Amino acid sequence: SDSHPPLYFIMLKIYSIVFGRTESALRLLSVLGVLALAALGTVPVRRIFDKFTGMIYSFCVIAVPISLSIGQETRMYTWAAFFVTASALYGYLAVQQGKTSDWVKFGLTTLASAFTHYYALLAVTILNALLFVWLLAKFIIKKEKKNLNILL
Repeated sequence: SDSHPPLYFIMLKIYSIVFGRTESALRLLSVLGVLALAALGTVPVRRIFDKFTGMIYSFCVIAVPISLSIGQETRMYTWAAFFVTASALYGYLAVQQGKTSDWVKFGLTTLASAFTHYYALLAVTILNALLFVWLLAKFIIKKEKKNLNILL
């Protein structure tokens, strides 16, 4: 009877079938969301920056007090943060490097964000608009350079 999008509740139902419905077991799903958010430092953050920055990112995610606070609740906030952050990172990588796998990860995490929380939907809507403007600007600059080369 909650008004939020259904993805977290579907994940929680599957998780509770496997691990039980105890309070600590249900809260562990939120802790896994924090760990998934921290794990982004090992792949996309590392690819964008470097290994050291990825380690600092992961440490900061685990060390900040809000992670401890929201990690204790049986709510979708940790997973919403994971999906939105992953969407932003893979969107950046997709535009920069153009790899199909990054576009797929970007699309899946964007959809997961939209189906996890309304604020996550708002965040990825803004993210998609910014990426569209960035792609449009890249296209215009590329076309201008091509026209300039033809003139020269």
